[in-house]
Amino acid sequence: MRNEFKTFLISKGMTARSANGSRGTSSDYAWRIFNIIKNEKLGSWEVLAQNLNVILPKYMPGGEFQDYGKRSHESFINALRYFREFVGNRLNQPKTPAAHQKRRFWF
Repeated sequence: MRNEFKTFLISKGMTARSANGSRGTSSDYAWRIFNIIKNEKLGSWEVLAQNLNVILPKYMPGGEFQDYGKRSHESFINALRYFREFVGNRLNQPKTPAAHQKRRFWF
């Protein structure tokens, strides 16, 4: 899911690498989401996606981790907001069956 999120951010116009070669916004936001997963002891990106409506307010102003959320010009909050958009887009995409799940008809 991490790479899909980075690809989503790049499609939104964010950089993969900055001009000086350091990580760009897409990598930075993915790193920040990973740190939130560790901080919340969630274990995976999927678990964060399922609990995003509970987790996001914790990092917003007035939330339990508002100081953490405000770090680096609110990059943690912005990363969570983009992750929410990413998850929403993912849920709205039609599911295509995997190659090994194709139906086979026997006549």
